[in-house]
Amino acid sequence: MGTVMGRGQMRGRNNAVGLCLALLMSAATAGCSIPGSPETHGPDPAESTTFAGSLTLSPDDGSGRATTSAGASPSKPAAAETSRTGSTRPEADPGLVTVVGVSDGDTIRVRLNGEVEKVRVIGIDTPEIGECFAAQATAQMRTLLADGPVRLDADPTQAERDRYNRLLRHVRLANGTLAAQELIAGGYGREYTYDAPYAHQSAFREAQAQAQRAGRGIWGTDCPAANAGGAGEKHPTAPRQTKPEAQGAPKGKCAIKGNISRGSGEKIYHVPSGDSYQRTQISESKGERWFCSEREAVEAGWRRARD
Repeated sequence: MGTVMGRGQMRGRNNAVGLCLALLMSAATAGCSIPGSPETHGPDPAESTTFAGSLTLSPDDGSGRATTSAGASPSKPAAAETSRTGSTRPEADPGLVTVVGVSDGDTIRVRLNGEVEKVRVIGIDTPEIGECFAAQATAQMRTLLADGPVRLDADPTQAERDRYNRLLRHVRLANGTLAAQELIAGGYGREYTYDAPYAHQSAFREAQAQAQRAGRGIWGTDCPAANAGGAGEKHPTAPRQTKPEAQGAPKGKCAIKGNISRGSGEKIYHVPSGDSYQRTQISESKGERWFCSEREAVEAGWRRARD
């Protein structure tokens, strides 16, 4: 048997319906109960529904209904992924490598693909340990590399590695300049062409000419041997000593004989302490030459005599 509502009950029910419709239109909540309705939508009867203050939707509890709470501020959606991660920060440059050490002015060590590799810098030769300005060249290379990772540029005119299994690369600093050019310009080393011209050769030679005119580093009065083409000379266009056609007393420190075997054409160098040194004759017209260090001879393609 149905229940007949009085006029006051109907008015209350209509007001409740109107309130729920208003709330639904504002997407605030569906949690309203209508007096006299056979169904109840909203929180459990034990929970109180208060409409004073601001309304906040609580997360769906899995039943398909949302609840309301009073006096709370609406929760904000999570920030976008790009905002939380900082999308404006540049990604790490895969072309940059970390320097882990400096062997001397023209050789460094880098971490590459998880391994430590030695890198021989293309286009420069700096004094060997014990020679004039060697310590300064090494220190200056460390200073140049102190600003962070470097970029290694391969040169198609050069081999991938030298005979010591070192990578042959141009080393570009964090500011974009070439380490070799900076060192040559400061007089810490000389321009060095091995076998074939390379990229940046003309710029390196111009840097050397300026350093020579200014008397910087090895071109100053502190290193007279460098100015006379002494120890450390490795570039074929650098000032060279006049060598006799046959064996004679070499000048300065360029006493290593680069001989070419008549039978096999093999290039062999002889050091003064070697057994065959005294009887070895040098003829520059046949391509034989004098070297100032064993390293220079090896890099030019000669091997040491087996005596």
